[in-house]
Amino acid sequence: MPAGCTPVPKDDDGIRSSDGFQFYYNGWTRDASDPQFRSGATRDNLHPPCCKGCLDASALTDLGMTRE
Repeated sequence: MPAGCTPVPKDDDGIRSSDGFQFYYNGWTRDASDPQFRSGATRDNLHPPCCKGCLDASALTDLGMTRE
């Protein structure tokens, strides 16, 4: 492929996997038992208000950051 990616073909069971990673070419649906790390986020709204944060000014100052 022009970008250097490699398509992952299906195996005999119809599963696309490589090096322990499973690929979902037609989308993926979370099982009810899967942990939910991004509560409030959806497919159409990846950054809901509950996931927004802010910069820690004192930590940035300690790292040498300035307004400039």
